[in-house]
Amino acid sequence: MSVKKKALCKDDIVRIVAGRSGKLIKDVDLIMQTTQDVILEQMSEMKTIKIHNFGTYEPRRHSGGNSRNPSKSGGGVVVITPPFIRPWFRFAKEMKKKVKEGGVANGY
Repeated sequence: MSVKKKALCKDDIVRIVAGRSGKLIKDVDLIMQTTQDVILEQMSEMKTIKIHNFGTYEPRRHSGGNSRNPSKSGGGVVVITPPFIRPWFRFAKEMKKKVKEGGVANGY
């Protein structure tokens, strides 16, 4: 049976960073929120964000297409999907390596 681990939320990360850096929680929270806002703004402008040794955020365009819903009467209904943009994240090599090493060390 696997044990479900609690995910870290933004507040947890803010407390950890504040503790390690000696900065006030409210200051770290402002920096964290501003960082999130900048990433979202830049991605909404279709820009790629690269953070060294962490990863790359990239908005990707996907073309629409036609698909069938065979459960409808008459042999199926064609469903036309419009083009859309999907946010995408790719881990940096260093990040993958650290996660893999941590997983092995913890028995995963």
